[in-house]
Amino acid sequence: MAAKSGKAVKKNQGAVQGADLMLDEKLLELYKAYEPLLGENLWPWESQRWTELVFCILNASTRPEVSPDSIREAARVLEKSHLIDIAVLGGLDPVKEKKDSSHPHVVAVQAILKNFGFAEDEIQTAVATMCQLAAGFKKNYEGKVQKCLRRYGMNMLKEMERDFPVQASNAETARTAITQWFQNVLNLPLPAPDEISDKACKMLQTDYKALIQAADDIDVNVALLDNILRAYWQREIEIGGD
Repeated sequence: MAAKSGKAVKKNQGAVQGADLMLDEKLLELYKAYEPLLGENLWPWESQRWTELVFCILNASTRPEVSPDSIREAARVLEKSHLIDIAVLGGLDPVKEKKDSSHPHVVAVQAILKNFGFAEDEIQTAVATMCQLAAGFKKNYEGKVQKCLRRYGMNMLKEMERDFPVQASNAETARTAITQWFQNVLNLPLPAPDEISDKACKMLQTDYKALIQAADDIDVNVALLDNILRAYWQREIEIGGD
């Protein structure tokens, strides 16, 4: 078989990227449409988990006299100002690289923390820690906090299956139950597809794996994916039955 030309390869890549983008947009559309039916969730958007980690970094970096409310507000301001993006901070190392200490993001973060009462040494510690942890997410998990949590969540699932063996005929039921338990009590972004998910995927003319990737692309919590698909399937059934 003849090798594809460079133009053909680029064309195919463009088509794939276009299809992925359309699926991302479709999932975002579904999420917005069915969000009122999904119930409360601490982390509907995965970016919020990173903001929470930033709050914890700030809280651990400063003295007890700085109130938690003030620290949380500082984290919120940093997020709203788009100053804690993993993609940016993960490429900076103000401790080892002198030029990074004057990067606009670093300077802006330092100024905001100073306004919230952080001491100079606390600011340096907080900024360095944020950059170093962001670098880890960027290097190992494509900058996606949920991919990190999913990996460790899957490891926990495997360990529980080992420590709490059940009859082979009940293994799938136990695995699904533990996965949903992890979703509910730990808010872990683990997928838990079922027959309804499969039916909804067929209606959407896609597969579950592609939807997980789409959820990661737009930072929707995968734990909500099954609820979104169930709500979509139920609505389509109702429409079809009218």
